[in-house]
Amino acid sequence: MTDGDRGALMRHAIKNNLYMFKYVLQNCPLQVVLGLVSVVLKSGVSLLDILLLKYILDSFNDLAQMSRAVLLICVFFLVSVLAGAFSTIISTYFTPINSQKLHRAMQLTMFKKALTVDYALYDDPEFYNNYTIAIAQADVRAFEVLNSILDFVGAVFTIASLLLFVGVISPVLIGFVALSVIITIAVKMKDMHVSHDYAIAMAQGQRELSYYQRIFYLKQYAAELRQYCGTKEIINTKYNATLEKLVGVIKKYTPMVFKYQVGATLQVDLLRMVTMVYLAYGIFRKEISVGDFVALTSACTGLFTALLDVLSISYQVYNHSLYIDNFREFMDSPDEQLLKKDEPLCCIDEMKCQYLMSLEKVSFSYPKAQSPSLKNITLDIKSGEKIAVVGANGSGKSTLLKILMRLYVPDSGDLLIEGRDAREIDIEEYRKAVGIVHQDFQVFSFTVAENILMRPILNEKEDAEVIYNALGEVGLLNKIQSLKNGIYTIVTKEFDADGACFSGGELQKLALARVLAQGSRILLLDEPFSALDQGAGNELQNFVFHLDRNYTAVIVTHKLSGLENADRIIVLDNSEIAEEGSHYELMERGGIYARMYNYNARCV
Repeated sequence: MTDGDRGALMRHAIKNNLYMFKYVLQNCPLQVVLGLVSVVLKSGVSLLDILLLKYILDSFNDLAQMSRAVLLICVFFLVSVLAGAFSTIISTYFTPINSQKLHRAMQLTMFKKALTVDYALYDDPEFYNNYTIAIAQADVRAFEVLNSILDFVGAVFTIASLLLFVGVISPVLIGFVALSVIITIAVKMKDMHVSHDYAIAMAQGQRELSYYQRIFYLKQYAAELRQYCGTKEIINTKYNATLEKLVGVIKKYTPMVFKYQVGATLQVDLLRMVTMVYLAYGIFRKEISVGDFVALTSACTGLFTALLDVLSISYQVYNHSLYIDNFREFMDSPDEQLLKKDEPLCCIDEMKCQYLMSLEKVSFSYPKAQSPSLKNITLDIKSGEKIAVVGANGSGKSTLLKILMRLYVPDSGDLLIEGRDAREIDIEEYRKAVGIVHQDFQVFSFTVAENILMRPILNEKEDAEVIYNALGEVGLLNKIQSLKNGIYTIVTKEFDADGACFSGGELQKLALARVLAQGSRILLLDEPFSALDQGAGNELQNFVFHLDRNYTAVIVTHKLSGLENADRIIVLDNSEIAEEGSHYELMERGGIYARMYNYNARCV
């Protein structure tokens, strides 16, 4: 990496740190003010210490001056104690409070962004990597940025005050100090460049090691590791190879790091020695006093230390910037494409229209995908219709549902509600009317009631009635009523020993009850029967296909038996609609659906 590249990186790093500092200033202004006061006091006390030492030594043989020196010592002690107490109060009281405040603010900022970001981006590994790193690091880095800025201010204040002090006593020494500073910075910068390249070279290997270590202790890998014993050999081989790679990096860089770090240390020590020799010569020629000698020696030592601190802070700034990049990229991610308007959603409640939803020549591709997941899809969904969507894995079935749900925005074509662009409808109102049960739906360690309503209880009596009705419709009411705490039972035992365990089929019903409870009249169901045994699957399938005409349902399923009850079957093949019709029409046609159905029947 060239010096120009490093300069550009440092400028970028400074911009990133200032960007993050903005969040700190917005959410913790008091911490910034108190921190600045603290570092200035600390630097001021250090300067007073040097001045006091000079005064004591210069007044050693003067009784009157010694008396004043004793008084000054007492005053300095009091100031030092007060400054120390102030810093302690900040670090032990204000800092933990403001740290949590900043943590909350940053997490809420990212949570708010996560709820609006374009849903399709979650299928982009690069975006998801930025997201996970941002969540883990943003608030931590924000506070560290503040600390780095405060340390920088403190170091600069120290340098300025000590340079002024040295210049007043020995102007000639300023030139020597300036030369020393240039040499010290040059050596230390070389050390930092090598250390930076070393850190970059180690980072990838360390991430790989971390991944292999996670495999051994995370729950989701435990079953496979026990079932497939050979897996440990693969992991051990990869783990050892990564270790060897890291050893190679260490062998390459540690000699250079050692050379420059030792060089920097020797450089500082040499400069201190030369400074002391020069000042000792000044005493010999009676140009300076003993007090001046000690004070100037201490001041020069403080200067070199502060300069090294500034260089160290610059490395911290760069390190923070790597994580701030992830945060900024996440925050700059595009939001859902919404054209929010005030017009109400037409005819969703009344169900009076001939075609409720329409797709017109819709195509969609996932980020960085080689081929589209949907191609030129045109589909009309009638009010009250029960439609089954079938097809091979990867044919675009789940993607179709997510388009209808407005989780994905088509690359081309339109999603229409009664001829209107669906994006013209308020997204929250839309998703109340259109409910989806994902194949990989989630239940939370909340109560049954909260898992169904997906909000706090507002009116116990009215909300309970909604919950019981929804549970009754999906056939889960008896199960819930048999529990000790009924609808207030915690789902899962993760945090509560009194929580209840549910089978996969019961959880599927719970997810379906969730969309019914929110009043959805358009139901999008992705493999709702996959986790159920044959009897329960048939029961739920019969329930869905015989919902009254107030409900419109689009069901993605691999379960072909029972589709005789569907009003219409859509067959997707190679991301396109290959066939469309009732079960009997498609069987008579003898095409893709008929072959799938017959094969499925033979396998049962």
